Amino acid sequence: MSKAPKIVLTGGPSGGKTKALKMLRIKLEACGVKVYTVTEAARDVLKNGFSGDRHHAYEFQKAIALYPIEPESEAQTLADQENS
Repeated sequence: MSKAPKIVLTGGPSGGKTKALKMLRIKLEACGVKVYTVTEAARDVLKNGFSGDRHHAYEFQKAIALYPIEPESEAQTLADQENS
């Protein structure tokens, strides 16, 4: 079982997620907490050449849902190793 908690920020476009993440990171690190982050899935899916039409909601959402699995697993493993 993982020892490191996950915090997920959600919200619509321009909802302040990136700003909130920066502020949260600063506060946590000031308290001595090591913070690992993964990039925003939607931005990376589009940047990496999503082959479907972004207006086809099902394919786009499926790509977004599947994309962060590996980066999140890698960050979780690093956090767990550091906290063990």
